[in-house]
Amino acid sequence: MQSEADWLRKFIHDRTGLHVEPKHILALPGWYVTERVVGAFRITNAKLLPAIVRDWKAQPLKPEQIDLISRQLDERCRDVED
Repeated sequence: MQSEADWLRKFIHDRTGLHVEPKHILALPGWYVTERVVGAFRITNAKLLPAIVRDWKAQPLKPEQIDLISRQLDERCRDVED
C-alpha cells in the first residue's frame, strides 16, 4: 500500500504542484469488516468508509485544491463517457 500512496502523492504533485500526504485505506465493498487494531493503514467496507475519512485527521485542503485534485483524478480514472 505504501507504493500506491507514493505513486498518488507524486501524481498529484506532478499534475497540480500541491504537496499532499495520502492516507492508506483499503475498502472492501460488500464485505463486513471489523477493525481490531488501527495501524499504518485502515481496512473498511463501503458503508464505513465515509466515517473513517471524516474522522481521520487528514491534511486540510481548501475547496479549490480539492476541486483541482478531483479533476486530475477524474481525468486519469474516467474510462466511460458522461
